[in-house]
Amino acid sequence: MATMTKNIARLVNDLIARDYDAVQACIAAVDMVRDAGDRQRLEQLAAAHRRHIDELTAIVRLYGLRPAEHADVRALAESGRVLLGGIFSDRALLDALRVNERETEAAYGEAVAHEGVPQDVRMALMRILREESLHHTWLVRRVDQLASEG
Repeated sequence: MATMTKNIARLVNDLIARDYDAVQACIAAVDMVRDAGDRQRLEQLAAAHRRHIDELTAIVRLYGLRPAEHADVRALAESGRVLLGGIFSDRALLDALRVNERETEAAYGEAVAHEGVPQDVRMALMRILREESLHHTWLVRRVDQLASEG
């Protein structure tokens, strides 16, 4: 097994913190969104982010390092964006989540491309990146649909 440097562990821990942030934002959105189908989809997104946390936490521990255990200060901005969006409409709320997902997707893309990431870690990151892309795509489509509805 290759070694995970502290820099790579920091990179993976940043992703773990982003997923904690995403769980918090999804939970906040579930409590505010009006459409039952959207609530169900957001609950699924939160569950996916929890799986990402579990998978990446196990990887960091496998390498004998300490995983992130909570969201970071970015959570305030992400949750605040969602809460503000929820005041206005489901579309604004989902658009705030779309921005969060776009940023998370980009972070996973950068991590996959990062030099020195062990192959087993890169494979896990690629799986999660594909899922993040699906999340983002759904949010883009849903926001566009709500915009066209008026």
